[in-house]
Amino acid sequence: GYRIDARLPGVNSVGPLDNEVSIPLNTAVTVEFDEPMKASTVTTTTTGTACSGGIQVSLDDFSTCVAMAGPPSTSDNITFTVNPAGDLTQTSYYKIRVTTAVEDLVGNQLGDDYLTPTGFETADEGAPIITQLEMFTTPTNNNTPTYRFNVNEPFKMTGRVGCTSPSFDSTVRPAGDYS
Repeated sequence: GYRIDARLPGVNSVGPLDNEVSIPLNTAVTVEFDEPMKASTVTTTTTGTACSGGIQVSLDDFSTCVAMAGPPSTSDNITFTVNPAGDLTQTSYYKIRVTTAVEDLVGNQLGDDYLTPTGFETADEGAPIITQLEMFTTPTNNNTPTYRFNVNEPFKMTGRVGCTSPSFDSTVRPAGDYS
């Protein structure tokens, strides 16, 4: 007899994982389905920033999508991989969406869009930049200069303050007065 496949396919996992951090800027995105899929329906954005295709990656809740270097690749029709056309933006959250445009081998579509709620965060691969630096002395008898500076991103600062002060260890936030 014949058997009818009416079961809708699903997404087993995506990579990078939701809430994963320090992901390299040139990372590949993978989607693993729970059954073989029709490869011709598993597509992605390859030109421009319009969100299209079955696998989408976005840092602005899918107002725009990341262009991929080419169509998704697969060796088993279960796990598909896409590679961004360029580096992702550092210290940004990217969400992955798999749409109902994808179909299994008999034409059953994904039941609902699959979406990572938070997304993965890309790494900070650049050094902080001092955007403003000032040296001044205080109106006391202490001639040791004080420095005030602004930076473009948070960073962890360790070291010694002055010649006899104890060491310090603090996280510095951007666009502030750090004297």
